[in-house]
Amino acid sequence: DRLERPAKEVIIAADAPAEAAALLAAYNEALRPHTVLQLTTPASLGQLGAFAALQGKLPGTDGPLAYVCEDGSCKLPTGDLATFRALLAD
Repeated sequence: DRLERPAKEVIIAADAPAEAAALLAAYNEALRPHTVLQLTTPASLGQLGAFAALQGKLPGTDGPLAYVCEDGSCKLPTGDLATFRALLAD
């Protein structure tokens, strides 16, 4: 099963964890066995910033952003819940 399905990485970047609640709730609407989730804040990037997958994954000026990636290739980030759900469903 794992060999036939691409791995997804989801990074939600927010200034504070509470700001990401709506994106996290949308992510948790379904079971995602082939997906890795990371919530980052500016504070955690100081500790985790060496990981290539997290570099450049910052919150937007208007709030948190979700980055949906497959095998290291990322779609455009979004803060829109409908767009985020669609990216997760692809």
